[in-house]
Amino acid sequence: MDKNLYLLLQEIRKKYGMFFGCKSLRRLLDFINGYIECICDRDGVHPEYLGMDFLVYIADLYNVSENKHWSSIIISNSKSDEEAFDKFYEHMEEFLKLKGDNSYYLLPDEEISDYRKNDISRNMSKMILLEKHRQANGY
Repeated sequence: MDKNLYLLLQEIRKKYGMFFGCKSLRRLLDFINGYIECICDRDGVHPEYLGMDFLVYIADLYNVSENKHWSSIIISNSKSDEEAFDKFYEHMEEFLKLKGDNSYYLLPDEEISDYRKNDISRNMSKMILLEKHRQANGY
């Protein structure tokens, strides 16, 4: 997983209210998709995310054979969107540990805060514009 995206997800996990107002896997997924699109537009590179391996991991975990997005599987196996938000983070950490992708797992708060100051502030205005564009065009 892209280090910057991972750090951003950790920042969101701690301060979800600042980003969404409440814990919500649906809102988190929309935000992640917008973030990835912004990075693609800005850098011309698609940041490495969880990918198909994570989908397979979640489908196996919940014994789902249907073709569903990993977020739909987690949401349908949760009592609320808030619970689904928490489950996503638990599953993501477990998945990254199993995958051996833990070089930046549980970084110190100082590094996450430095990341937030440097990168989130640069991307937030673009994210807001993108979300307004999506809403205006019915995406």
